[in-house]
Amino acid sequence: MTAKQIVSLVLLAASLTSACATTRRGREQAVEFDALPTGTTVRVHPGREERVPTPSTLLLSSSRDYTVYFENPGYRPQSVELKSRLSGAVWRSIDFHNPFIWIPRLLIDIGKGRSRELVPGKVTVTLTPLRRGGVRDAPQTIPVPAR
Repeated sequence: MTAKQIVSLVLLAASLTSACATTRRGREQAVEFDALPTGTTVRVHPGREERVPTPSTLLLSSSRDYTVYFENPGYRPQSVELKSRLSGAVWRSIDFHNPFIWIPRLLIDIGKGRSRELVPGKVTVTLTPLRRGGVRDAPQTIPVPAR
């Protein structure tokens, strides 16, 4: 076997056995949630209707969009959108020199749902306290003038 054939076999074996960047990625993604004040409850819609206190990390499907609600008594509720998008790891895994390798890998990753990610991957919010007289405030005592 010539040196050229050996080098060709090594390169072929390397290209066939190299891993995609997205094979380490599953169909779910761990998303961190934090809020001030601590103990604010988080509710993720659709899919998870339970309320969890912050800080927390939830495992969510990376193939759909979510709305995350942050609530705490005495504070204005806040919501954040989590968007599913094509992962940058997909583009980094493409070897444009050999389409017979990367096209099947790309199709497999897309078919198995490993090509998507949720953005942002970490959500931190600061809730705003309600002003006095706000709808959610406790009733205020109003002094009555003497007669």
